[in-house]
Amino acid sequence: MLLVEPNHLSTAIAVRALTEAGHAVTHVEDGESALAELHTGDYDVLITAWELAGALSGDVLCRRIRADAALDRLRVLMLTSHDSNDHLIAALDAGADDFIVKPFHVDVFTARVRAAMRVVLLERERNRAIESLRRREAAFKEIAAEQAALRRVTATVARSRTPEGVFSLVAREVARVLGCDGGMVVRNGDGHFEVMGSHAVRGSTILGIGERFEAGQATIAERVARGGVAVNLNGASPDGRWHSRAGAPIHVDGEVWGSVVALAGEVDGLPAGSDQRVARFAELVSLAIANAQARQQIADLALRDPLTGLPNRRAFTRALERALEMRGPDAPLSLAIFDVDLFKRVNDTHGHETGDHVLVEIARRLTGVVRKDELIARLGGEEFVWLMPGIPASDARTAAERVRLAISGTPFRTVGTVTISAGVADVVLAEDPQMLYPVADRALYQAKKAGRNRTVVADRGFEDEPVDADAPTHGAAGRTTA
Repeated sequence: MLLVEPNHLSTAIAVRALTEAGHAVTHVEDGESALAELHTGDYDVLITAWELAGALSGDVLCRRIRADAALDRLRVLMLTSHDSNDHLIAALDAGADDFIVKPFHVDVFTARVRAAMRVVLLERERNRAIESLRRREAAFKEIAAEQAALRRVTATVARSRTPEGVFSLVAREVARVLGCDGGMVVRNGDGHFEVMGSHAVRGSTILGIGERFEAGQATIAERVARGGVAVNLNGASPDGRWHSRAGAPIHVDGEVWGSVVALAGEVDGLPAGSDQRVARFAELVSLAIANAQARQQIADLALRDPLTGLPNRRAFTRALERALEMRGPDAPLSLAIFDVDLFKRVNDTHGHETGDHVLVEIARRLTGVVRKDELIARLGGEEFVWLMPGIPASDARTAAERVRLAISGTPFRTVGTVTISAGVADVVLAEDPQMLYPVADRALYQAKKAGRNRTVVADRGFEDEPVDADAPTHGAAGRTTA
């Protein structure tokens, strides 16, 4: 509490009354000293006389205070020996909050001071409430911004077939939500880390997508990879560029796949709890990767025969189309079609479950001979195909014979000996590359017709041979067991 009073008697009475009431009092005699003291001290109430030493009177001092935004909150009590209405009005117009006539009664004086302090306390409470509301509003805005960012990422996760687009979006949203210099999505490697998503703001420069940095450098990514939990790091990074960092792990199949990282160049440049906020984005990256893996698994299942695990007809069709597109001029491309002989008899005699076991074992034996660029597929029923890019018909026949002997040479449990027939064709011998499958299928028909358990290679013009209308039907149109 600041008292501005040149009269020594009034000063003594006021100081004693205020001190006994429990107030700390500072006393000056003139307006200039009062202004200087107000700018250096912390005061809630100013008690000033109208008549002051120096150039400033009490009403002028009051006007100066009300014109100063830093002092305008003060409660001002004016002391004057004039009790006229004109002085009262002048004091209030100058900005005084109360008016006390000298000589004053001590009890009245202290009551006026208590009233002023009640207003001060109420204003403090109001200011605290306003500040609390502002903080809550700021927190709500932060939460709303974060939730909006999370919704954008979630929508992208839901519609994206691959996670790459999510990586860059998460890096951008993390930097935006935390108000920092940059965000990254980092994948853990063998002795290194690779940037999968990157976003820099405020003209900052950070590592770009595809760039790598070595392990053993005390980076936030390495800290997260080692601990497997979200962390905040304050202090200079190894390169001295970042002084506040936060990171959270990306978990995939129970392992730490990588991390989401936020970077700030200033000390305490990231708000409290940044690690947990980053963790929410890391969870969405985990979901994006898991979704992509699930989609790939579904896609793989759509191209796999559920019984044998071999590629199915759809996968074979795609592989054949791709092989024909990539084939060079006059380059060989052979196809062998295998059909289990008398398979209906196996099912009728031993049951369909045993028949399924036979097909699975045949698939296993076929898989054992396929090379890297070749494809073994089950087209359905007891029919299998072997696509051999770059292999001429003569070599394809040798390979098909090796398979035929591998099937018939080792008896099957419960069933005994099982044989297969094979038809082989090379696209070079077919006038139309699209006729490769039908030509090989006709060769298979000839193998069946010739007594089964043999391999027949198609010659030129094979596609023009008539098919016996009473013979079993082969190929895409369907097949009866022979």
